[in-house]
Amino acid sequence: LSVVRGGRLLRAGDGGAVGDVGAEATVALDRLEPVTSADERTLAVPLVVKGHGAGVLELRARRALGDRDRGLAETLAAQLSMTLENARLYHQLDTLFRSYMSPDVATTLLADPEQAGLGGDIVVLSALMADVAGFTSFSERSSPADVVAMLNAFYGAVVPEILEAG
Repeated sequence: LSVVRGGRLLRAGDGGAVGDVGAEATVALDRLEPVTSADERTLAVPLVVKGHGAGVLELRARRALGDRDRGLAETLAAQLSMTLENARLYHQLDTLFRSYMSPDVATTLLADPEQAGLGGDIVVLSALMADVAGFTSFSERSSPADVVAMLNAFYGAVVPEILEAG
């Protein structure tokens, strides 16, 4: 199995080093279609995500590979392609969620998305309402960049304390 990282086709499991990627794998990735070696003992099937090559599944056998082998490899490559896309989307969601909510809440929602549905539960909780003294007059006389910088400094000091308290 080889994956594309930084525009290069790298063999998975080689610690990020460029491994022995066969010529068939390179051609399969360029063409985005399966490629069989002349002796039919190597089959390279591209992993395609959103129309772009994301990697290559390469099979090497001691005998000539048949139609059944090819079908199985193409099915596996399709599943691997979906897995790569799902992993990418999960990473994007994780990054997005952690920008707007506590890590515990983000982890919970990613583990069980149904908890994000409308409705809710009756629970006991604590809420913090904060009024930043002089904010209105400060924001009226300051540039948007200065307002954002001040709010980021404020949140940078307050949010870690809130998250630490749960």
